[in-house]
Amino acid sequence: MDGKPLVRGGVCKLGYSWEAMDVRTFDAEASSLASQMQDVLLQPTCKNDSVLVQERVPNSLEMRFITAMGEVRHVTYSTFARISEDGLYRDFERSMDRTEAAHRWFEGDVEALKEAEGICHTCIRAWQRWMLTEADQPAPALRYDFIIGRDEHGKLTVYLGELCELGFSIMDYPYAERDVFGAVVDSITWDRPCLSCGVGKEQAPAACGLCLSGAKLPVKPPTVSEKATTH
Repeated sequence: MDGKPLVRGGVCKLGYSWEAMDVRTFDAEASSLASQMQDVLLQPTCKNDSVLVQERVPNSLEMRFITAMGEVRHVTYSTFARISEDGLYRDFERSMDRTEAAHRWFEGDVEALKEAEGICHTCIRAWQRWMLTEADQPAPALRYDFIIGRDEHGKLTVYLGELCELGFSIMDYPYAERDVFGAVVDSITWDRPCLSCGVGKEQAPAACGLCLSGAKLPVKPPTVSEKATTH
């Protein structure tokens, strides 16, 4: 922790865990951290050889951005209503409406949530550019989770919670089957040679595999644009 005091304590968690199943909070005392690390590592069938330890940051709610082929398609707002006596996160709550989320978890400050979303979009664009330096195609789908809060001076804070690869929870997104799985199907055939134009030439953009299958799905919604979420 860079020698800094943990004013709010911290969290320890196991990698590759589902939601908050293996996340424990601890206070500023080393004995509290040791106890929680033992608790997660000594569970039956646990095979992890390491524990992730992080400083606890101001946390009023989380914003979870689902992207497909590099475009933000959906935002879910969520929080855990309480922390149990033994440091477990309980009572998961979520909303798909910014105004409702602001009134439930952010003192009704809708404008602050809009500002936070703008910061999140900036971060997402930066990570997408970086990812294209590591691979020549965008990931079919990702979920970006951000922790939103206020510091001791009341200033808005935005922290990255995690970047989730394929396999993430879709957070009640009603069009996930079309957007997320459609993107996966498209990515599989991204560079397949076109039989009409000749070997070695990529196919022109076309309807995705799910569309061609004739699946009975809802009409695809418009992309969640930066303009719509920041103004």
